[in-house]
Amino acid sequence: MHNIDNLSQYYADQPPTIVPLLVKPHFEALTNKQKLAAFLGTRIVLRQVSPESEAIFDFILALQDAYHGNWPDLQKAAGIDDQALQDFLDYATQFLGNAGNYKGFGDSKFIPRCSPETIDALASAVPNSKEVLEKSKTPVAAFYATADEPGKMHLGFADQGHLSMYYPNSPDITQDEIERIGDFMAEKKLLPENTRLKKTKDGNFQLLIASGLAKPPPEGGDAGPE
Repeated sequence: MHNIDNLSQYYADQPPTIVPLLVKPHFEALTNKQKLAAFLGTRIVLRQVSPESEAIFDFILALQDAYHGNWPDLQKAAGIDDQALQDFLDYATQFLGNAGNYKGFGDSKFIPRCSPETIDALASAVPNSKEVLEKSKTPVAAFYATADEPGKMHLGFADQGHLSMYYPNSPDITQDEIERIGDFMAEKKLLPENTRLKKTKDGNFQLLIASGLAKPPPEGGDAGPE
């Protein structure tokens, strides 16, 4: 972590900011399909943030489910002290609030104040949570600073060394190329939020549009009729 100046600026807020939102009447006004989409949409957002966000989300839920929210009992099982537990809960709160491990405002990664040993201890106390990390090939190190690639502590363009999940398997795609295709998408009235852009080895581009359908309907999809 020595390559990142002032690591403390990336620590999770202590305490995390909690703002109550009066969303119940609005949520209840949705159709069942819309309510389901709201829940399923969480995973879409997680996958848009970072490679490890969905696994960390499942890790937190596995800990919560295993002890039914009785964190003091989990603390005893894991053998961690009060401060380590509070540091993890602060991190988990900020993570759930941002739907990922990068700030929704600022696009910088935040990391736990507790040690990696605390994460290991919690995982060991709840086999399901450990399994989540192992199956997704998410090391505990992914919770923390990317010391070997400090630029990836921020979301942004790949050619500037930053992290983005919008350009899969395209390490050499440039900001200029992205902006040119963005202009093309604007002409077609396509929103970038539900797309992915891939640059192929031969220098061509593939625009992937998220959809619940394998094929566009007869009336056409987001890009219009076929």
